[in-house]
Amino acid sequence: MATMPPHHKPNATLWVVTRPLLAPFWLEIAATEDGTVVTATFRTDPPPSRPQANAPAAIHQLSHWLDTWLEAPATPLWPRVAPHGTPFQQRVWNALRTIPCGETRTYGALAAHLSTSPRAVGAACGANPCPIVIPCHRVVGKNGALIGFSGGHSGAWLDLKAWLLERENART
Repeated sequence: MATMPPHHKPNATLWVVTRPLLAPFWLEIAATEDGTVVTATFRTDPPPSRPQANAPAAIHQLSHWLDTWLEAPATPLWPRVAPHGTPFQQRVWNALRTIPCGETRTYGALAAHLSTSPRAVGAACGANPCPIVIPCHRVVGKNGALIGFSGGHSGAWLDLKAWLLERENART
């Protein structure tokens, strides 16, 4: 299983790439100059416009990847990601990146694979700072139930999770 590199330098310049998703959500990805994703945040307010004309080539590549992913969700995951988290969270997030597009895993199955509890897996998924790049939306409850997503447990958050899974033709 591939492991994620150490997190970025605290004083590194971060570049931002944004795209609208399912209303009312926007995806905002922050990355370092070399294109390493540090965070991917769902916003419900349109992000401020940020000029990107002087962005490094890697940021333009990340932007192109995101456009491609939005058109074809089976696009391979962005390879460079360095979220800050505990060693346990890193283990869970690495495991999430191995779930193929179009497939889901239950919290229980992922927990058994990692020799931990479903609640611990759920907590790590909820703390995931890079949703989509680290596809926590591919983890569901027993019988395919949509339990929570990106810290939300109802309404628009579960609608967003369902939309992401539907786009990937995932069976829940």
